[in-house]
Amino acid sequence: KNQIKYTHYSDSHMEGTITVDKDQVIFTSIPYDKDWEITIDGKKVQQTKILGEFMGIDCEEGTHTISLKYKTHYEIPILISIGTAASMIIHEIIKRKKQKDTKLA
Repeated sequence: KNQIKYTHYSDSHMEGTITVDKDQVIFTSIPYDKDWEITIDGKKVQQTKILGEFMGIDCEEGTHTISLKYKTHYEIPILISIGTAASMIIHEIIKRKKQKDTKLA
């Protein structure tokens, strides 16, 4: 009873519909993580922690579309990759300049 009927399901995005007969908290077996973004009928809602580790969603009576998206943080790995590539290029330029200076001497 009151289960989400998923219309889309992937590792980082789930969407579906649910009908609840009274205002209640929807229990999920998804571990609580602040990086989940949840919308009900297009409106952002906050999750709650259930039993210390699971995610719950406050839901009003009626039929609703629920979307759960996991916000990945690619910024730091991208910056590290760009910094590493830039360092390697600078190192290679300095190395070649030193080799050129050594040949001229």
